[in-house]
Amino acid sequence: MLARLRCDGVVLAGSAVMDTAVVTKAPGAVAPTGSIRFTLCQPTDVTTARCPSPAGSKIGADIPLVNNGATSNPIGNTAPLGKYCWRARYLGDANYNPANHTNSTTECFTTQ
Repeated sequence: MLARLRCDGVVLAGSAVMDTAVVTKAPGAVAPTGSIRFTLCQPTDVTTARCPSPAGSKIGADIPLVNNGATSNPIGNTAPLGKYCWRARYLGDANYNPANHTNSTTECFTTQ
């Protein structure tokens, strides 16, 4: 089973999950290039700040942007019950600085 999370949800413990990141640009600016690093925070890592750096485990290799977006590799390490959160890190390029992002509405989920 594969769950691509687009909103806060509940998944069965042990299910494979993925995250998607989109890097937006200012109107008229050059399109971003570079890669996204995806990190998943387990329930013991999640705080009120969701998935703060350096918590969590990197999931797979860094994913190059395609059409301003990237999707993580699937990960099934979701057996412990609790709240999980993704952190996506845009690694930057010649025009844009690196940045971390976690959205508690779209990148966190609970296992049951």
